[in-house]
Amino acid sequence: MRKNLATIALTLVFLFAVVFLAFHLHQTSRGKILSQFNERQLQAVRQVTLQIESYLKGRSQDALWLSSFPSLKGRTAKRMPSDALEYFNRLKHLHVTEISVIDDKGTVVFSTTAGAVGWSHPSSALLEWAGKTGNRKSVRLITARKSSRSTTGTDKSPVQFQPNVLLVTPMYRESAAGDRKPNGKFAGILSLTIDLERMLDEQTLLLLPATKSHPVWIMDTKGTLLLQSEHPEMIMRNLRERDETCNRCHVSFDYVEKILVAEQGTAEYQLRGDIRKIAAFAKMSFGNSTWVVVLNAPYDEVTGFTEENFKETMLMIGIVVLALSVSSFAMYRNYRQKVIAQEEAKHLLEKQTLMENLRETRDYLENLLDNANAPIVVWDPQFRITRFNRAFERLTGRTAREVLGSPPDVLFPADRREEAMRHINRTTEGERWETLEIPILHVDGSVRTILWNSATLYSKDGKTVVATIAQGQDITERERAVDQILWNYHTQQALTSVLQISLERLSLKEKLEWALDVLFHVPWLQIESKGCIFLVGKEPETLAMEAHRGLPPEMLSACGRIRFGKCLCGKAASTRKILFAGGGDEAHTCFPDESHNHGHYCVPILSGDNVLGVLNLYVKAGHQENHQEIAFLRATSRVLAGFIELDRAGEDLRRLATAVEQAGEIIMVTDTGGEIQYVNPAFERVTGYPCVEAIGKNPRILKSGEQDEAFYREMWATLLRAEVWFGKLTNRRKDGTLYEQEAVISPVRDG
Repeated sequence: MRKNLATIALTLVFLFAVVFLAFHLHQTSRGKILSQFNERQLQAVRQVTLQIESYLKGRSQDALWLSSFPSLKGRTAKRMPSDALEYFNRLKHLHVTEISVIDDKGTVVFSTTAGAVGWSHPSSALLEWAGKTGNRKSVRLITARKSSRSTTGTDKSPVQFQPNVLLVTPMYRESAAGDRKPNGKFAGILSLTIDLERMLDEQTLLLLPATKSHPVWIMDTKGTLLLQSEHPEMIMRNLRERDETCNRCHVSFDYVEKILVAEQGTAEYQLRGDIRKIAAFAKMSFGNSTWVVVLNAPYDEVTGFTEENFKETMLMIGIVVLALSVSSFAMYRNYRQKVIAQEEAKHLLEKQTLMENLRETRDYLENLLDNANAPIVVWDPQFRITRFNRAFERLTGRTAREVLGSPPDVLFPADRREEAMRHINRTTEGERWETLEIPILHVDGSVRTILWNSATLYSKDGKTVVATIAQGQDITERERAVDQILWNYHTQQALTSVLQISLERLSLKEKLEWALDVLFHVPWLQIESKGCIFLVGKEPETLAMEAHRGLPPEMLSACGRIRFGKCLCGKAASTRKILFAGGGDEAHTCFPDESHNHGHYCVPILSGDNVLGVLNLYVKAGHQENHQEIAFLRATSRVLAGFIELDRAGEDLRRLATAVEQAGEIIMVTDTGGEIQYVNPAFERVTGYPCVEAIGKNPRILKSGEQDEAFYREMWATLLRAEVWFGKLTNRRKDGTLYEQEAVISPVRDG
């Protein structure tokens, strides 16, 4: 038997060696062919780049020669068309499709294309380049895109972009004597438009017969595709600016990046639904532009015959393998029959060992389940608890003996029991819990929040439910932390909203009413949508209701004005402390009969020790005082105090501004540079200068010349000493008449 196995092994080694050798020879042959083909393609693409460069240099000489025509530089109406058209007829055979003359303003003044005269050239950068004398006799290559609709005969045909390849050179007028001076006046730009595709078709005719059928495409080094006959819809699109539609054709853009980065080389690529290709590429430069010229070839064109040869070789090897396999199988069959008896005896021994291992595994799993840190419970299809581990005993305060055989509803608090059992019942229908929150009741009455996941166990038929196992995670502390975070978020949001109200251009009453609305919508704040804000007015120690929401008319009448110390609001103002009443409080003197229906938070609004007002909010009867609510309302009262004081300061400023505007004397404010920043209406009436015209000017516009320089030096010396200057000035109005005025000029100090 050992001889048979050795023979089979040697046969397999021999077959492996033959297959490996055939594959190695195939790979070596294909590699050499690919290398030779890539070198030939590189030579071809370098030849194309040289032909393109030679062509562009030739057309550049044509552009320079044509730009020297006096009729074009001087834009002679009679000779310019004839000269340009005569030269254009020569260049048409060289794939020049248009000659245009653009003046120094960017407007086309002549073009061989009908209807182009009068167009404005969009590139200011091109005019700026042409206008620099250092670029005189320079030729620049630029590419732009023009759109054309496919000839489908419908208005909804897709727009395709074609490249406009232009050679442009500046033109300068000659002097009257005919001398060409370097500083001659810039006259405009001469532009030659080239048909890139037709030019390239002609140049590739010079390639080898095996190469000239391969398509050529061109792009600039930024990734903009200038020519691609196989995919015209991609012309003038940047291959680096990709969107979701690009992935419909491209599996990867690595070959594009390689082509853009390397100076020359080859790259293999394949588009979705297309054949594999080899791209040979090389860069060419002309003036300000660098292009990448790419020559495509189908990969199968290179490796096709080697693949066919490889298939024939592998077929012959397959026939040999089949013959050897048949003989090897016969030898193996004889060997296998002898081994079967030995395997059956061995199988009986292994079965006994397996049963022992199963018993050990069962004991291990039971021990693992009982001692797991996570609470685990198992129930049968009749919803009786069959397993209850020690972690669950600690969670509930119950022993396994107490709950085994009981329904799972004994584990849940009464208010959530029905919901929990609905979820448990659905587990028999195949429902799995991933992250289900169900609370668990401890025997001491406390409730813990548990995050559950479950799995339903089936018999061998895969349909009959035998048990459900559920494992939990105690997330009670995490839930409390989340609640605290939400409390902080809503608190900060409410305070921010109240702060933003202070910046609105509203009356103080409107701002306070808006602030009440914000408080009513704080989710965790247990207050009713009723309340008011009192302010201390001109009458000392008296609260006047300034803003309110949801109060009945009789309440507005009775509580419109409250003395300090009267009722809850007055006591909050006099004690400067937050007062809480849960309902039926004796201090509630304004409406004692209604006090049992509701309670209050009365929050003094303080600025230091000064009482600005009181915030009064309603709560339901029986509501318990909450330290979080008190802290929040105290912070809110500070914000309210801030914008109450800000509003009152604004009133003082408005009164001052009114006084200045209505003053009968001229008031003028300048900055340190002497530029007028403000004048009042009296200035306009006296000087005749409108306020809009005077602001930004220097007071010298009023200078009459009646005072000498010594007068002004003495005045400025006084002001620079930070002293007030008094004196009489003779100034000149806008209409030229003089007037005298007694002036007081005061320097304004910072701080």
